[in-house]
Amino acid sequence: GDKIGKVQQVIANGRGQVQSLLVKVDGKRAMLPAGNFQAGGNGNAIVSAMGEGTIKQVAQQQNNSGN
Repeated sequence: GDKIGKVQQVIANGRGQVQSLLVKVDGKRAMLPAGNFQAGGNGNAIVSAMGEGTIKQVAQQQNNSGN
């Protein structure tokens, strides 16, 4: 239920299906699969199946690898 980041970009395929989300967490960006998210609250938020620690770890790994 805590805010852990902000969606920077939504990546969709040619059919308009959302494939991934670019999320900013602790000043770093993480590209995460859309399947890890679902709509939550009043439509102004999304909920991740990944925990905060996991998202931060992915962001750190992607930033270290130059993605």
